[in-house]
Amino acid sequence: MTETHNSSIMNSGTIEAITGPSGHSIAIFVSYSGSLNLTNSGVISGGRAIEAVGFYTEYHDIANLTAGIVRGNILLENSHDILTNDGLIIGDVSLRAWDDIYNGGNGRIVGKLDLGDGDDAAASGLADDLVYGGRGRDSIRGNLGYDILFGGVGDDWIDGGDQSDQLNGEGGADTLLGQAANDTLTGAGQTDLLNGGSGSDILYGGDDNDSLFGDTQRDQIFGDAGDDVIDGGTGDDTVDGGTQRDRAFGGSGFDAMAGAAGNDTLQGGNDADTLSGGGNYDVLEGGDGDDVLDGGDLNDVIFGNAGNDRIIFRKTGDTDTIRDFAAGAGAGDVIRLVGFGAAFDTFAEVLAAATDNGQHTTIDFGGGDVLILRGVLKSQLAADDFVFG
Repeated sequence: MTETHNSSIMNSGTIEAITGPSGHSIAIFVSYSGSLNLTNSGVISGGRAIEAVGFYTEYHDIANLTAGIVRGNILLENSHDILTNDGLIIGDVSLRAWDDIYNGGNGRIVGKLDLGDGDDAAASGLADDLVYGGRGRDSIRGNLGYDILFGGVGDDWIDGGDQSDQLNGEGGADTLLGQAANDTLTGAGQTDLLNGGSGSDILYGGDDNDSLFGDTQRDQIFGDAGDDVIDGGTGDDTVDGGTQRDRAFGGSGFDAMAGAAGNDTLQGGNDADTLSGGGNYDVLEGGDGDDVLDGGDLNDVIFGNAGNDRIIFRKTGDTDTIRDFAAGAGAGDVIRLVGFGAAFDTFAEVLAAATDNGQHTTIDFGGGDVLILRGVLKSQLAADDFVFG
């Protein structure tokens, strides 16, 4: 064991542990008010291989070179710490309290990296890393490998890097960037920004008002609680706005979008999309392509836009308005009536319930179920415009 106060150590041999002042098996120990500058290209072994405890004014600079091996945990506490790892650390690394920097380089940690309190910066190495941000405004990058990254409490910036990663914002207003491969991003508390990047990603907004971007490929995006803005990007995406008032954009690709609870606005994009409004006052815009649009419960406004669209009107006791229905034989758009049974299973029965209201047609099915076709007269309707069941 080596015990120091202010020391510079260059190790190319072997440093073995003995039982130190804290009762742990320690190879290198730096006491309060001491600083450590360590370069290791050899082997350091101990239950706690390195322990450096500062008093908020000390600086510890440790470089584990390519040939360096640290067998045991590393604890750097109450100090400004810089740890560069191009070698191998077999154990947990804890950088507790104050602002610390970890550079994984070409190295590997067989264990976890805990950044602790403070505004910390960490770039993991080439292997699969497990990183906890702790309290403070942290910057964490995953690099290569399958990484699991936690921001902890505070407004954090987390970049998964290459490969398939798990990014968890936890507390704070966080920015999560999936980058390459298939990533899972979870925002949790407060207002978060999530971008899946390239790859087929899964995004969970969590609580509060979040911005979620699927980017490329086939993504699954869940807004959860809060007033969220969701953009599926390119690719065939599945979008669920969750509770509250959400705005969702499908982008290009064949998208399936659900507003769920809350007053939602869903915009489908350029391909054949499926939009479901859910249980509140929703606005659905199909965009280009042959879309399926289902307002769900309560009073909804529906724009089919271009394409031959199928619009579902359910018996829920509510009023839906279709703003741009292409009526007439062979026009392309179709209204599907669901739940009305034998009372409305022919075009003649629908036509009997329809009346002109200025330049619009109102179809009153009774029981509070009303369908308004804006810009369409009753005389323009044809049997091709409706399907039943």
